[in-house]
Amino acid sequence: MTLRIRETRYFALFAALCLTVPGVQAQFTDLGLLSGGTTCSGVAVNASGTALAHCDDSQGRTLTVRKPLGQAFQSLLTISQNTCRGVGINAQNTVSANCRQDQGEFVPLRWLANLNRQTLTPIPGLLGLLPDVAAVGGAINDSDWIIGTSIGANGQVRPVIWPGGQTAPEMLPMPALLTHGFDAVTCEPVALDNTTVALNGPLVAGTCSVNVNTNVKTRAVLWRRSGGAYTVTVLDTLANADSNCSAVAIADQGGGAVAGNCTGTSDEPQAVYWAAGGTAVQSIVPSVPGGTARSTVAAMAGNDVVGTFRASSGFDHAFMWDPSVMFADVGVLPGGFNSKAVGIVTGSIVPVVAGTSEVGGGASHAFGWAVYQFADVGTLGGPSSRINGVGGPFVIGTSHAADGHERAFIRNFIQ
Repeated sequence: MTLRIRETRYFALFAALCLTVPGVQAQFTDLGLLSGGTTCSGVAVNASGTALAHCDDSQGRTLTVRKPLGQAFQSLLTISQNTCRGVGINAQNTVSANCRQDQGEFVPLRWLANLNRQTLTPIPGLLGLLPDVAAVGGAINDSDWIIGTSIGANGQVRPVIWPGGQTAPEMLPMPALLTHGFDAVTCEPVALDNTTVALNGPLVAGTCSVNVNTNVKTRAVLWRRSGGAYTVTVLDTLANADSNCSAVAIADQGGGAVAGNCTGTSDEPQAVYWAAGGTAVQSIVPSVPGGTARSTVAAMAGNDVVGTFRASSGFDHAFMWDPSVMFADVGVLPGGFNSKAVGIVTGSIVPVVAGTSEVGGGASHAFGWAVYQFADVGTLGGPSSRINGVGGPFVIGTSHAADGHERAFIRNFIQ
């Protein structure tokens, strides 16, 4: 393992270890089951410990459920009792979800903490003419803004954002030939931050398919809102002219720092970082002794990026990377060969990597990691567990129980 880090941050990490590692299994909380149900799987959790999960009920339906810490389940169904699939939850306990209608199609929905629901619409068309026919909702920020896509009758997919409290979307512009040198075929927003007040709307990162000299390539983009309208910036690729790039995460209130993946000269993905306020790309490869054939981003918080890379052993390991300070190989739990990072726990002195690692015998366990010290989260009686999402000090995951069914759990890593 390799660690290169400023001395001050090293001691802060070491001190934080006392707060983050001991007593993990004692704070491992089973979310429980719906009445008559047998399974639950974690989806997301916010910093106050409100969990979002998918659980089955006595009728065999898989429902999106919200469970505030220490309270009962709240189930999301459409008026006609059709099911929904949750996407994310914010600090206000508002949920972004997609719900099935009677005709079979799904529509995006904003599920408020007071249990009211707002159905989000596709692009209405100019003066109501030629409106789009469908939409898909995605990530949500703490001001109830939701990103997603709107789909036209001809199948064209366009990126949109629904401002907080509104049901009609605002279209996010796509790169155009005159301003960027190529035409975008389609774009999809993937992440947004919480800078709503400062910039009149959140920063949004996404990925566009574009025509480059008659070839279709992917490019990472950043949308920025000012004066009530969005503009789009195309982020640089690696030196390889044939490189494809995609955005994965954006720093919360970080001025637009973005992490994602670009293909390198060997056509393998490389974890990359675009600093706030610029378009230049920085690869993880120089930070790894001897380089790495393959690396992918999972999440970021501030300037910290976590993901998975191909270690010198030939196995995949989780990593933590601050492009200006350090790179760390997280390694694996005892008995395992492969691990992957899922997110970054925040709220302590320093961030903690949360992920899933093999433990041997074909099983995997959820873990937390800091300063080369692992906290094995364990399971709910079955062989395996995994992390599904992170929110502040909490992680949410899914574990096999002793009866063989899957159960959702949360864990507070800072408590």
